[in-house]
Amino acid sequence: MSDVNNTLAERGARYGDFKDQGRITQNLKKAMRDGTNFDDLSDDMKEALDMIASKISRILNGDPNYADSWHDICGYSKLIEDRLNNPCKHNGVLAYDTINKKYLCGECGAEIHDTMSFRCYCANCPCGLGGTFS
Repeated sequence: MSDVNNTLAERGARYGDFKDQGRITQNLKKAMRDGTNFDDLSDDMKEALDMIASKISRILNGDPNYADSWHDICGYSKLIEDRLNNPCKHNGVLAYDTINKKYLCGECGAEIHDTMSFRCYCANCPCGLGGTFS
């Protein structure tokens, strides 16, 4: 048996028939894309949901007690959570939004919340880096 055939046999034993898994995965993805906010999600959010759908289908179609499938779901969710909670790793470059009349991080666009000190601290940014307003 070739390496690929060995891999396919192992995956089939763990996750079930690939055709069935594909059907379940695509049905989950169709349901997600039917959501009102789906088009507003960022690409990484959409991809995380797609990967989670694949992991869910493996659980439903194969071995539900395989901890790695559950762990992977947590991992994809954590990637998005971390990005949302730490949106800026800026370098102190500032920009001024003349329409909304507020300072923004010139790198990521996060709103600057501390204009009194004339330092750049993006909202929710733990990096502590800053730059003076020019």
